[in-house]
Amino acid sequence: ANASAFRIDGTSQVAFDAATATSRPLTLSGDSLLDNTFATTAFGSPAASQVFSSIVKNGVGQWIVGGSGNTLAPDADVSVNGGVLGFYLDALGATSSAGNVNLANGTTLRWESTNSQDLGARLKVADGASATVKFDNTTTATTFNTGINFAVGANTGTGALVKSGAGELILAAANTFSGGLTVSQGKVTVNNSGALGSGAATVSNTGTLVINNTVTNDIHVTGNGTTGGTLVSATSLGNVDVASLGTVARGASIGSFTTSSLTLAGGAGLEFKIWDINTQVAGVGYDQYSFNNLNLSGASASNKVVIKLVSMSDASTRGSAGNLSLIWGMAGIQRFSFGSFNTTGLNLGANTNVNDLFTFDTSQFTYTGGTASAAALWAIDFNTSNGAITLTAVPEPSTYGIGLGALALAAAAIRRRKRQEKKA
Repeated sequence: ANASAFRIDGTSQVAFDAATATSRPLTLSGDSLLDNTFATTAFGSPAASQVFSSIVKNGVGQWIVGGSGNTLAPDADVSVNGGVLGFYLDALGATSSAGNVNLANGTTLRWESTNSQDLGARLKVADGASATVKFDNTTTATTFNTGINFAVGANTGTGALVKSGAGELILAAANTFSGGLTVSQGKVTVNNSGALGSGAATVSNTGTLVINNTVTNDIHVTGNGTTGGTLVSATSLGNVDVASLGTVARGASIGSFTTSSLTLAGGAGLEFKIWDINTQVAGVGYDQYSFNNLNLSGASASNKVVIKLVSMSDASTRGSAGNLSLIWGMAGIQRFSFGSFNTTGLNLGANTNVNDLFTFDTSQFTYTGGTASAAALWAIDFNTSNGAITLTAVPEPSTYGIGLGALALAAAAIRRRKRQEKKA
């Protein structure tokens, strides 16, 4: 029979060096929020009779398990029942270990330092629970190549996962959970159409969700009053809603963005990248959006959606626009095919003029050669007859001595002409 459990608890900071054990469970508990560490050669013996049969983390405190060459029994389970458990590479067993890493509601499993170990196949979140995985490694992304098991209890798969920490988690396999994913910090990259399970995904605070495969999940992009989450998609999406300070972008490179339904609140951001309007078409030389249903009822003329203009030196590199030079006078006015929308799916709420609901942020935009442009010299036009969305830019007036007022009048004339064309 195994020896009695090896148990550590308390409220003071604790650290172990070169401890030994005889095939018994290790229980770490207590209320201390310091970096309590069980490390170095604590699990160093390769003999099965000299290692821990399991690790149990209890209490609201924090423990870190580490040490080079640490060894657990081949089938050792790790159960995080409370607080935070951090670990270094292989400290909870090898990636191929048969033991599970079980996370209870409200617990956090933290990958320490440069650790990027794939625990996807071993990770299990209790049904109905919401557990956090935290990645602080900003050098190497952590990839889960196997789906996470969210069905520990009643086998209903209703668990939820929260991603925190500045590092990146890549979901390369399908998951079956329905509780949803929240990205509150760092980045989560989705490389499998089933990676988000059947639940909704939420991007908040400073988190970024990158979608590289078609998904149909509802996605919520939220803000917290000072900053907001970012959704980056290189493919088609389902229903997306963006709150104030949240941002939607079309991939890291220029391309097309399609969504079944997009809801934009006042203060929400929509990124538009521009590289080459002269020799390239929409979706190649600059971004292009397509909305089946567009809900702007949460915006207003006093609380507008922000189009964030980003200049690109080529299709995938940010910098001064590669082929968008300043041209003197009216000939310098540029028109972009911004995208399209379903005219029957436009919801303005109490608003009457869709064009009044947008403003521009030019802080990340410069023409070829590096000259900036004022936000007031950009305009958007939604054609409610055919669903076309056009963006119009007037060159920076200071470059050729024409007054700002004259160019603003030119932009206004363009908008008036477009309205007349729609009525004709």
